[in-house]
Amino acid sequence: SSGGRMADIFSIGSTKNSINSFTIIPNPNRGSFQMVMMSFKSEEMTYRIEVTDLSGKAVYISGDISETTSELDLEFLENGIYLLNAVFNDGTKLSERVVIIK
Repeated sequence: SSGGRMADIFSIGSTKNSINSFTIIPNPNRGSFQMVMMSFKSEEMTYRIEVTDLSGKAVYISGDISETTSELDLEFLENGIYLLNAVFNDGTKLSERVVIIK
């Protein structure tokens, strides 16, 4: 049986210290987009998504996520630049800018 798992593929190309990274597709967008994790440190890892405006005010917070791809629908937000933070259960945090233009 070919029991190859997606996690195995991600671990091969992971950066030094197995740091997680993610990408936002598409970016810019109209408020609806995917966040795709490029690598996971461990199979037990979970994270939550926190979206803030540039002043640091939280405009969206997700529950715990363990999937590598998350669909976000933030079309209620005004046009602008936001910070999408992935906060992991081990305390680490990653941030990327997302641009919403309708």
